[in-house]
Amino acid sequence: VGVVPLGFTRHQRAFDESFDDPESALRVLGQLEPLQRRALAERGTPWVYAADEFYLNAYGADVLDLLPEAAFYGDFSMFEDGIGIVRSMVDLFREGVASGAAARLSRAMEESGMRVRLVCGETMAAYMPRLLDEAALAPRMQALFVRNDFFGGNVDVTGLLCGRDVAAAISRDWEGLREDGEVADAARHVAYFVPAVMFNDDEVTLDGWTLGDIRCHVGPEIGDRVFLAPSNPIDCMEAAAKVSKPSFNV
Repeated sequence: VGVVPLGFTRHQRAFDESFDDPESALRVLGQLEPLQRRALAERGTPWVYAADEFYLNAYGADVLDLLPEAAFYGDFSMFEDGIGIVRSMVDLFREGVASGAAARLSRAMEESGMRVRLVCGETMAAYMPRLLDEAALAPRMQALFVRNDFFGGNVDVTGLLCGRDVAAAISRDWEGLREDGEVADAARHVAYFVPAVMFNDDEVTLDGWTLGDIRCHVGPEIGDRVFLAPSNPIDCMEAAAKVSKPSFNV
């Protein structure tokens, strides 16, 4: 059983909150805990799982210290329902640090002077900055959190980002970088990685945009510095390292 908070958009007036404050999210986790303990004792599995949003809303910046371990989620059978995605992401990111992928990316960025922006939904704001700090990738690699204005409401996961919102966020960020005195030529010293999970099997977003549409919208100065980010954090680190090498040509 998966317990998931109500998702709602701005295109309705019936709801404006759904367990998004710490107190209400903690209450849900507290209600589920005795059921999970009983199921573990009787079946060897928690049986009932809380969606990642409950942990993010309940614990905020402390979520990495309080999130259940991978073993809790078993075979991650409810992954597509938003249950265990954060744990998987965190573990793979830290595996990238242990394998040396993060160090290779850090060296490549340092040698080339590159800045990398990883496009993310706002829900990742609770933990992604800490992961980047742990990996010694910040400040050259930073998350670019994008607000989902297309849907609005409490739709804030990366997979539901829309092309027009991502393009607008990239354009704003680049304008800021171009005004930064430390970046002599922003168009050659910044790369934007747009998450592959935004796109369906037809390679379009929920608002019908392709990666090419995003590149065209942000303009020729920066469009060829927009890349597709693999869903696996380790693969993403390797891809960013390749782009960051001084010898890389678009």
